[in-house]
Amino acid sequence: MKLADLLADLVGQLPEDRRKLMEALVKEFGVGDDFHFLLALVAGANKRQRHIVRLFLNGLESLEIAKENQKSK
Repeated sequence: MKLADLLADLVGQLPEDRRKLMEALVKEFGVGDDFHFLLALVAGANKRQRHIVRLFLNGLESLEIAKENQKSK
């Protein structure tokens, strides 16, 4: 199955308000299908799942900050 097919199926299942928000970001930033798919997954996630994604992103940010701090020493 192609990514475009998966993306179309996923976007078709999103609630209208979440789909519109996601599409606005896609249009504003001109993202490719891979990132569009990632946004669609997050848009379809429930509150708990989005919270875990935020924790993951915060962890990634902390890792990047720690790496930058190591380089500047």
